[in-house]
Amino acid sequence: MARARRKQFDAGEMHQAPWRITCFFVDRDYRRKGVAIQVLRGALDLIAQAGGGEVVSFPNLVEPGKRVSASFLHNVTPGIFERAGFTFERRIGKNKTVYRTTVAPRVSARDA
Repeated sequence: MARARRKQFDAGEMHQAPWRITCFFVDRDYRRKGVAIQVLRGALDLIAQAGGGEVVSFPNLVEPGKRVSASFLHNVTPGIFERAGFTFERRIGKNKTVYRTTVAPRVSARDA
């Protein structure tokens, strides 16, 4: 996250989430095929296995109907996060947003 946006993010934080998903990359040959949502759900599954907790991310805001080059998206669009259960919290800067969710811890069969 750019330094200026980091200051805006920190100014609006009531408490720091223990988990952040800052960016991920999907090769151009696999974009628009559902890979991003699977990657995000996989990350959330790992967080659940590690004890869960709050998770924040910073998807790029893309105007409806406007196409943006994937090379400018360091994180996927808000819709992917919404599909994974995140909710919009606030904007930081012109094109960045803060989305947040809480992941429940997963108890493994051997711990039960």
